[in-house]
Amino acid sequence: MDLSRLACMALGVTFVWAGVAKLADARWPGSAAAFGVPGVIAAVIAPVELVLGAALVTLPGRLVASVAMAVLVVYTYIVVREVRSEGAAPPCACFGGLNVRPVSWRTVARNVALLALAVLALAG
Repeated sequence: MDLSRLACMALGVTFVWAGVAKLADARWPGSAAAFGVPGVIAAVIAPVELVLGAALVTLPGRLVASVAMAVLVVYTYIVVREVRSEGAAPPCACFGGLNVRPVSWRTVARNVALLALAVLALAG
């Protein structure tokens, strides 16, 4: 198995885990709202993560990896915006209720690592 395929699988598992955790957390819509995410968008994030994660695992390729990268860029932008804001950062709801610490530069670093996996996935 090549590095690109492993990167797709790792990203896929991460997206599925995040989607399932959000669906299992009744507080997810409120957590998303704290980041300024409209309710209609928050409602589709978890299902999109599940589909994207499954696609990364079962149909790896540049298109799917590109979509994952785009999603991660948006997520990272939102987190950086919150970390840099003057107010208290909202809790990270990236994995539903599994992580209730406020977003921080550590969250950004995690997303950058996931973006690096997306780059590896694109290399295949």
